[in-house]
Amino acid sequence: MNDLFIIANCVVTTVYLLLCFVTDLKERMIYSFPALVLSVSWWVVAIAHADKSPEIYGIVIVHILLYFLLKVVRIWADGDNDLFLLFTAVFAAAHGVTEPLRYIAVELICLVMAMGSALAVAYIEARYKKIELTRKSSVAVAPGFAMVMFSILMIFVEARWL
Repeated sequence: MNDLFIIANCVVTTVYLLLCFVTDLKERMIYSFPALVLSVSWWVVAIAHADKSPEIYGIVIVHILLYFLLKVVRIWADGDNDLFLLFTAVFAAAHGVTEPLRYIAVELICLVMAMGSALAVAYIEARYKKIELTRKSSVAVAPGFAMVMFSILMIFVEARWL
């Protein structure tokens, strides 16, 4: 895979994640279209790095099915579903698929870290706005995804080029 393509993906994804972080906190809104385009781009990188491993195709199919399931079940907003798909694509490209069980375990840990980060940001936001954080409160999920994806991207860049 061309290094320039991967660098461009990293830069555009980072800019998009910063935009999501800010707009989700400010307006509870995420621009979905860039997430979908970036997801496809990162899945291409993941498949290219998988060295014709059949497991990557199973992982892609499972994540796309999960994406559509989350759209039907509606546990969060549509933009958050798109960020979930982007998160899984970035993780697949950065982590690679050598051992499927290890891959699943680490991905789930990263997903829990994203949700934990989102709750931490929600707590800070509630303290700043002087509102009570309850079970029914609107929580911005994008900042959590953004922080974890940015960390994954930094590790990916460091492992690949530094």
